[in-house]
Amino acid sequence: MGLVRDVLPPDVCSSMPGPVAVFQTRYSTSGKKNDSNPQRNLGPFFAETEIGPVALAHNGNLEGAEATREQLMKKGGILQSDTDSELALHEIVRAKGITFRERLHAGISNIPLAYSFVIGRPEGLYAVRDPSGVRPLFMGENEEAYLVASEDGAIRSVGGTVLGEVENGTITVLSSAGVSVFRFVPKTPKRLCLMEYAYFMRQDTQGAYLARIAAGRLLARNYPVPSHSSAPVVVVGTPESGLIAAEGYACEAGLPQRIGLVRDNIELRAFMAPTDEERKITLALKLAAIPDAVKDAVVINVDDSNVRGHTSHRIARLLYEAGAKEVHIRYATPKIVAPCIRGLDYPTAEELFAHHYPTEAAMAAKFGVQSVAYLTIDESRLAYSEGTGQEDF
Repeated sequence: MGLVRDVLPPDVCSSMPGPVAVFQTRYSTSGKKNDSNPQRNLGPFFAETEIGPVALAHNGNLEGAEATREQLMKKGGILQSDTDSELALHEIVRAKGITFRERLHAGISNIPLAYSFVIGRPEGLYAVRDPSGVRPLFMGENEEAYLVASEDGAIRSVGGTVLGEVENGTITVLSSAGVSVFRFVPKTPKRLCLMEYAYFMRQDTQGAYLARIAAGRLLARNYPVPSHSSAPVVVVGTPESGLIAAEGYACEAGLPQRIGLVRDNIELRAFMAPTDEERKITLALKLAAIPDAVKDAVVINVDDSNVRGHTSHRIARLLYEAGAKEVHIRYATPKIVAPCIRGLDYPTAEELFAHHYPTEAAMAAKFGVQSVAYLTIDESRLAYSEGTGQEDF
């Protein structure tokens, strides 16, 4: 448990022998978050099998995992965790086949969306992406090794060359023999989760910058600010993933963009904190407003999304305390009104802000701001497709 730099410092990593490594930074969407032993839910998941060791890291959520878990336990299956990732490992290693690749090919047909897997074996790495490509997966290489990661920016940051995306519906094998690709379902259009481009991806991941610019521009065209104040109007993005959408909004609207909010150098993202109380503490630590940038101004705050409402509520208060005359909030994604079953931490409708405040007017009243607006689903598809070249999400 803890930050990567603390758990895996360079001296620990350099002392690890072996030709294959699998690591996972866990974004907890499955598995009890208030568990007395949360360590048991950390990946990668490891198993000794009759055909050798297997280590599996998983990004995504498997639909219907609870029913699968019950069936497996009724058959005598033994589980060490309560995450869906371990269920996927069971499906693969219990499948029929002489070689591991045969078992992987057979087992993957029983695993529902959504998943990107990186699997370590003595002979090499296996990178697997579900038929719809809901979660991203990239491959690359440097002078020492082949590399697989959820973002191409991660590969470049360690001096690697990006070879491309792992295609949806394929098993890619990376070993001393090179790279081999095997398709386990007929090719279908990719349906990547839109929130990957809107929020999760680093700004230097291919397509993320242009997608967020396009979303911001569309926000400005379709949802201008209805202010009648004589005060100057400025655009302020929420760090970090709202800054680029704010740039697009400012460019399209012909307004100045100001760095009116700064984030402390804290390693946590509030949306990813495991409990509601921890999210609020993280928010209190991480954001501050700059009075010189927003005082006596009409502020258009552009953010990537609104899940539980904590960030927007705090930002509105910070901007007013710093002297803003008006605050208008614009979101570069649609309202989040229902739980996500494919890998985002929106577990119940009760936790979602838009569930309790379904109209923009009610939201604005709750935040104490002049107006609130979101991109619609169709507008989001249009903007993010324009920015990335992806057909659909």
